[in-house]
Amino acid sequence: MKQSPSKDPNNTSQALAESQRRLANLMANLPGFAYRCLNTQEWSMEFISEGCLGLTGYSPEALEIGGTVTYGELIHPDDRELLWAQIQQAVAERYPYRVEYRIRTRDGQEKWVWEQGCGVFAPDGNLQALEGFITDISEQKQAQAQWDHTSQELEESRRRLSTLIANLPGAAYRILNTPEWPTEFVSEGCLELTGYSPQELDHFGLIVYPEDQERIWETIQKSLHEHYPYQFEHRIPTKEGKEKWVWTQGCGVYGPEGEVLALEGFITDITEQKRLQAQRDKTTRELAESQRRLATLIANLPGVVYRGVDIPQWSVEFVSGGCEEQTGYTPEELVSGEVIDYSDLIHPEDRDRVQEEIRQALSEQRPYRVEYRIHTRTGEEKWMWEQGCGVFGPDGVLQAQEGFVTDISEQKQAQAQTQALREELLTINA
Repeated sequence: MKQSPSKDPNNTSQALAESQRRLANLMANLPGFAYRCLNTQEWSMEFISEGCLGLTGYSPEALEIGGTVTYGELIHPDDRELLWAQIQQAVAERYPYRVEYRIRTRDGQEKWVWEQGCGVFAPDGNLQALEGFITDISEQKQAQAQWDHTSQELEESRRRLSTLIANLPGAAYRILNTPEWPTEFVSEGCLELTGYSPQELDHFGLIVYPEDQERIWETIQKSLHEHYPYQFEHRIPTKEGKEKWVWTQGCGVYGPEGEVLALEGFITDITEQKRLQAQRDKTTRELAESQRRLATLIANLPGVVYRGVDIPQWSVEFVSGGCEEQTGYTPEELVSGEVIDYSDLIHPEDRDRVQEEIRQALSEQRPYRVEYRIHTRTGEEKWMWEQGCGVFGPDGVLQAQEGFVTDISEQKQAQAQTQALREELLTINA
């Protein structure tokens, strides 16, 4: 009697062999290994596929029961307790488990593995073994760690940027490059700067005076054409109708074809700086005018204005141009002291008296007035009248002396003539 193909022992053996061959090929090509183990903390292996060698460094013979090492010894000590608890909970509830943990390989490497398995139960419900699959996920873990680190850095960067923008004395912006400059983004600082909230400030045309728009547009377009940042100052009208001066800086954002996608930049209030600059400019003009008037006055005085130091020698830091007419020496010659010191011009018979009178006045911090004779460059004798005072520092220390010297020779001559006439009249009347 002929047997049917399905009952033919030869066919059954061939099918079994083919099934085992396919299973062996599948296990050999899996990126990991399949296993069957006892539910003990040593995870004693009854069966483990060849992939364990590449993953752990140990052969199946070494890891199976009776081998040199148990799989439980490979599990990282810090992960063993949690792993046991997770698998026991899954087995108790009879659902598959999926766990991640670390192992240490034969050569000491640390690897992350992913394991999926389930309990194998007998008909009476008793747990017989665990069967599952384990694969290396170290690269994924490393990539995830890098991703997490990058994400944290990105989040921190965003936080810092947000904090920076929130605390900037002005507003950051991103606007479109059209004459009305529609806003894609403007920071909260715009409220304090312009009076408009970010929602209200939907285009920068709101804060540009019509008479300034063409100049600003041309400035921005030129910088975009030449691919360099723009900077300029201009006025803005605020929501409350006030006028402010602002400084704007920005640059173009370009697409892959070089097209302008947007403008990004920063705008800040410089109204106070403008006010201070106007005050400085006014003060500078007033100072220049004061200096001009002083120079004109000094140039037309009938004498010499000076600032001196080193009182015993009467060395001067400054002496006006009138000194050449009075003494025959130029200001440069008297200031340098290389040709002559002013004290050398004073008549020897008057020098000690004059120095003593000036020293006395300076010690008492009061003005001085003295009359004395000098010998000019040509040897002429002249009578001089000098008035001056000391310049003292906050600590009361003398820093310099400033004053004025003028020729009184004619007055002295007139006085002498008057005195001679008086004496002559007295003689006649006697």
